[in-house]
Amino acid sequence: MKTPKKLTIICFALLMLTNSSCTNTEAEKEIIALKAEIALLKRNESTVMDPISEKREEIIERYSTGEKKLVVTYAGSGSYEFVSKKMTYYVNGQIKEEENYQNSELHGDYREYYKNGQISVKCSYNEGKKNGEFFEFYHDGVVWEHGYFTNGDYDGEYTTYFIDGKIKSYELYKKGDRIEAIWYDNKGNIEYQN
Repeated sequence: MKTPKKLTIICFALLMLTNSSCTNTEAEKEIIALKAEIALLKRNESTVMDPISEKREEIIERYSTGEKKLVVTYAGSGSYEFVSKKMTYYVNGQIKEEENYQNSELHGDYREYYKNGQISVKCSYNEGKKNGEFFEFYHDGVVWEHGYFTNGDYDGEYTTYFIDGKIKSYELYKKGDRIEAIWYDNKGNIEYQN
């Protein structure tokens, strides 16, 4: 039996026994045993739940065709406690966006896709902020942008590309501040540099 349900039943039994007019020693022993079990359950409630045993519920929104449009998965000890994953879909059934959450904040891998199934954005989040390597792609899979984030700020190299794969711009950041920038035309000539 799940801990919250068991705790409710035990509390109800304890209430019934304490409100009854019997002063039987058996009833008193039962009350002591129930109080001990409640204390044990309360101690165990503060522990982190195993993700496999967590209660999970989903809300599914559909297109008029019946295809999935949005699936939101909730996790936690109570119904709809925390968003753990959100998936959106195109009418053709292809995944449009895949978001992972921890405590209802974006956390972990994040992906966006074009209607043809080709990935368009690939990055990670940490507690709601972009963190780590970031990619954005053209429809055919060629890299459009590549960079790094730390706590939501550009940090390190950030490069954009033309559709043919040539570098369009190169920028260097430190904690969100741009330190260096070079922009190129489609022939490789420098248009701007600081």
